Amino acid sequence: IHSGDFHIGQASTKADICKEKGIKLILEDSGETALKCANNLISVILFNKPWNEEILHDNVKRVKNWSEAVREIDLFRNNERYNK
Repeated sequence: IHSGDFHIGQASTKADICKEKGIKLILEDSGETALKCANNLISVILFNKPWNEEILHDNVKRVKNWSEAVREIDLFRNNERYNK
């Protein structure tokens, strides 16, 4: 598990960092970051927020809360829903 405090304006994006570290799944609430990661074949668990409602992508799974996020993490680990 990797955690970090990333901000707009940094030289590297979260997608870049995930690729560099071999991270295959990210939990996110930023629509822009979710799309960048998804477009780089990184699976995204996206927390539903008003600012990311328009985000649709095959590599993005939306969740409403942490219970749903944990369930999706388990599915990812067991490769039941994610084929990457």
